[in-house]
Amino acid sequence: MTIASTTRKAGPLLGTGSQTAWPFAFKVFAAGDVAVTIANSAGVETALVLNTDYSVALNSNQETSPGGTITYPISGSALPSGSVLTVSGDVDYDQPLDLPSGGNFSPLAIENQLDRATMQIQQLKEQVDRSAKLPVTSSVDADALVADLVRLADSADNIDTAVANIAAIQTVASDLNEPVSEINTVAVSIANVDAVGTNITSVTTVAGISANVTTVAGNATNINAVAGNATNINAVNANKTNIDTVASNNTNVNTVATNITAVNTAATNISAIIAAPSQAAAAAASAAAAAASAASGMYSSVQDKSANYTVVAGDAGDLLRVDSSGGARTITLPAISSQDDGFKVAIVKWTGDANTVTVQCSGSDLINGSTTYVLDAQYKSATFVADFETNTWFGAGTGSGGTNIVVDAFTGDGSTTAFTLSGEPGSKNNTLIILGGVGQLKSSYSLAGAVITFSAAPPNGVLFEVSWSVPIAIGTPSDGTVSAVKLADAAVTTSKLADTSVTSAKLASGAAAANIGYTPANKAGETFTGPVVATALSDAIGNARSIPQNAKTASYTLAATDNGQHISITTGGVTVPSGVFSVGQSVVIFNNSASAQTITQGASTTVYNAGDGTTGNRTLGARGLATVLCVASNVFAITGAGLS
Repeated sequence: MTIASTTRKAGPLLGTGSQTAWPFAFKVFAAGDVAVTIANSAGVETALVLNTDYSVALNSNQETSPGGTITYPISGSALPSGSVLTVSGDVDYDQPLDLPSGGNFSPLAIENQLDRATMQIQQLKEQVDRSAKLPVTSSVDADALVADLVRLADSADNIDTAVANIAAIQTVASDLNEPVSEINTVAVSIANVDAVGTNITSVTTVAGISANVTTVAGNATNINAVAGNATNINAVNANKTNIDTVASNNTNVNTVATNITAVNTAATNISAIIAAPSQAAAAAASAAAAAASAASGMYSSVQDKSANYTVVAGDAGDLLRVDSSGGARTITLPAISSQDDGFKVAIVKWTGDANTVTVQCSGSDLINGSTTYVLDAQYKSATFVADFETNTWFGAGTGSGGTNIVVDAFTGDGSTTAFTLSGEPGSKNNTLIILGGVGQLKSSYSLAGAVITFSAAPPNGVLFEVSWSVPIAIGTPSDGTVSAVKLADAAVTTSKLADTSVTSAKLASGAAAANIGYTPANKAGETFTGPVVATALSDAIGNARSIPQNAKTASYTLAATDNGQHISITTGGVTVPSGVFSVGQSVVIFNNSASAQTITQGASTTVYNAGDGTTGNRTLGARGLATVLCVASNVFAITGAGLS
């Protein structure tokens, strides 16, 4: 912004005996940039002390509404009638802005420094306006004239005496210029000498004044020299404002000249530079909102926890959103023996700090074979399901959340260099600083824990943002967390199976002896059923080595005869009915089309998604393949590729 006011002075303001608020209307950066002076009725001035004699309240926006209000006195009696108060600019005559050579800089910082220089110039102008000045056309040398005035002031008493006795001085001078001096006559005439002695006081006075008169006469050369250089003196005086401005901004002029290439580059890309901070903040906010929205739709309710907490029965099906910004947190799961089989609760580390959230079990219970489960990154979460038979919590974790970026915003004050982030990035390479719309080099600041320290303090009033993240370690999946749907088809090969690791218990009843060397004697109590013909094995459904197809071109409800077969459907979707299938029976569904189809959970049935335990209808993507397995009366599990 510009400096609209051309004066940096308010007053003199007349005292009334009751007024304590004194307004002023020139821009300042801080309360200490103004001086307050009072004068009593006799003209004796007193400089007041900030926060002792008076206080300053600045207007909130010094650009659109410069100035503020002086409160004087802070305590005691108001300024009496006959006294006056003046508010003047008192900006220090220094230049605190330091722009690193070769680095980025803030246009706002430069503008603030130019405003500061203008304030200093206006202060000087106000003082010069109150000074005695020679006329612009005068040829008198100002320095010599001042010296003469000082000497005249020092000799003022003697000059006054000379003026008072000028008649006597003129008489003596006239006598000395005569061919025959009366003084000489006096010298040879004792009578006359005695007469002079009688008037010795007057003689002494003349003698004292004579020295001063001689001094004035002896400085005629200097007085003439000042007059002879009047043109140069006037030229310097006429350009005083420009000379002072260039001198006070010499460092900035050199810096801009040295970095003119960077200045031109910044100007060319100014739109992108300005947009970068808002785009980063919007992306982080969008990701966080998406994570919260997704979480709210998957669980019975979302609870916020910011302290250690023990899960209770009423938390079943809820998501616990844990704030660990105040320190590490521990969430304790209840004893499985006190809960229903299948009790489920989800826990997420919600904040972007370096503190961990530890989930621990009660008593002799275990979590995936361990006593604890650690969430060590923002948005990392896990769902815990109680297994009553084994006293084990099965925990399935996400690894990371929707975003790992944190944006912290600050405003410089011109002096502070250290700023504390909301968490620890771990390395400067995990940070990005945009100051005044300009990205900062890593060499311009250091990082220690959560504290960013600049080599030079950000300018006063300049907004900057620090975007940072913590690398997320993928790690090794916990025991029991990799389900069948996470394995690609044909992913388990012979080389992955140890020799003799497949026992008879892992073989299906009636496995083909000719191909795997399995006979009923290998597994006591089992017999072959159905015909065995050479290398082909079949049952009532068909060839046991294939999955027969039942092709459909319209919506279809599964039937009992579909057990062990696959449904190839092109349109209309498939419904899983109740009262048709027994435990262990299964059907494979293939979406033989380029469009998604719906697998509907029929009335009085429950279809669990094997990936996360949720129930309801499922969508099978184009060319997707899903298996529906009956696990209890009218209860099914579904899994597959392209299933959502």
